[in-house]
Amino acid sequence: MKLGKGFYRAAAICAWASVITTLCLIFLHYGFPAADSFEQRVLLFQAPIYRFYLWSYFLHPFVALVSLIGIAAKLRFRTPSLAIFGVVFYGIWAFTEMLQQALTLVAKNYGWRAAYLGTDASAKASLSLYLNGFEAVSDALYALIVFAFALGSLLYGVAFWKGSLFEKLLASFSFVYAILSWLYFLGVFGWISIPSFIDNIYMAQPLNRALLGYYLWKTDAEEG
Repeated sequence: MKLGKGFYRAAAICAWASVITTLCLIFLHYGFPAADSFEQRVLLFQAPIYRFYLWSYFLHPFVALVSLIGIAAKLRFRTPSLAIFGVVFYGIWAFTEMLQQALTLVAKNYGWRAAYLGTDASAKASLSLYLNGFEAVSDALYALIVFAFALGSLLYGVAFWKGSLFEKLLASFSFVYAILSWLYFLGVFGWISIPSFIDNIYMAQPLNRALLGYYLWKTDAEEG
């Protein structure tokens, strides 16, 4: 079945939008105010750059998932099983990250942190329990996020590897991020320590998403 004209182009635009959101996630935190203590972390909510970071994180899985659905639509002709299962795992990743960031944005920040700043000492004691306990919930969701992302990346990597030289480049990115995601998964449980250079490798993710956008845009031109 041939998809309507503009489908891949819309997915490409979302891939490039995810470049912007990924850059925000990588670099915006360098502008956060100091937050070494509990009180300072609560006050983060008042910083405009932190709120912009939260909204970027919330929007990121939406645009990224649309681009990954576009990739699955392209790969379904060559490797339908890999494309279908891959996009299912990416869907789990995206939905879980949407949930995690919705809870972070609304419950943790616009709810509990905002309330903490304008209430009495007894209420603050209860809210501090919520805020501290939320980190364990967020970590649990993060474990699912990185595990599902690793599986989706692995399956897309195998599917890409069966294609052209450019697709093999995309496959290499997918394999690298599958490995990184599994390392982060192990790190959640404290089974390994994540070396600092691992985070530096993640900084190539915007390039990967930009190349995916080019791949989708090119596909739209070829099928148009």
